[in-house]
Amino acid sequence: MRNGRECCTIVAAAVLVCVLRGAGYAEMSSKARAQEKKSTAAVTWDFAAHYRMRVAQIEKQMARLAPATTGTVVLLGDSITEGFNVHELGGLPVVNMGISGDQIAMQGGRGGVLDRVHLLAKARPAHIFLLIGINDFGSSKPLDVARRQYADLVRAIRATAPSATLHIQSVLPTRGHYAALNPTVRAMNAYLRELAQREGVDYVDLAAVMSDERGELREGWTADGLHLLPPAYGAWRKAIEQRLAARGN
Repeated sequence: MRNGRECCTIVAAAVLVCVLRGAGYAEMSSKARAQEKKSTAAVTWDFAAHYRMRVAQIEKQMARLAPATTGTVVLLGDSITEGFNVHELGGLPVVNMGISGDQIAMQGGRGGVLDRVHLLAKARPAHIFLLIGINDFGSSKPLDVARRQYADLVRAIRATAPSATLHIQSVLPTRGHYAALNPTVRAMNAYLRELAQREGVDYVDLAAVMSDERGELREGWTADGLHLLPPAYGAWRKAIEQRLAARGN
């Protein structure tokens, strides 16, 4: 998860280092100062540029699908999905539509899964596995707004890909300094379960698979408290393939 607040925190920390150096920084050569500024700029992350790059990559991936392809598994989400390095699930080709830093929806067409639902038609999906929401909460989006946007997203997906089976996956728990988000995550997941039932779509309780006894993301399954390591991706793959097998894929 990356958002504006996180980037500002990184930059602020870099600035603080310079302040603590005091006069020592003032005595640096112009070349050293330029290198310092370059290093500080490098840690800021351009979501808009990454979003555009990933959309272009996704479109290229769909263009490479064999003409005989009648159905794919689309993985739709943020960085957690983008990092899911899998090319086939249940015997079907995978189109990974994860974009790091993305949210359910964003204002002004600056990103958001809702703004790129139209891409689904080109993917020829038989199944769509949706996992999104943690960046919304990391950016302090109110829960009621996230719920409303998610409902709009589900309706848009069903309208764009009516023949595909939509699987709403629970937002994953976190741990460490991200653990403060977990109460909101649990509240959102309760809503998603109800939304899936109301809309007649599948609900996949990934949180139950990836939680420890405290309801946090399992130790050893994450390095930073949010993003996943191979054991977590292995459990996720197993959960998806069990879902596909149950539906005859």
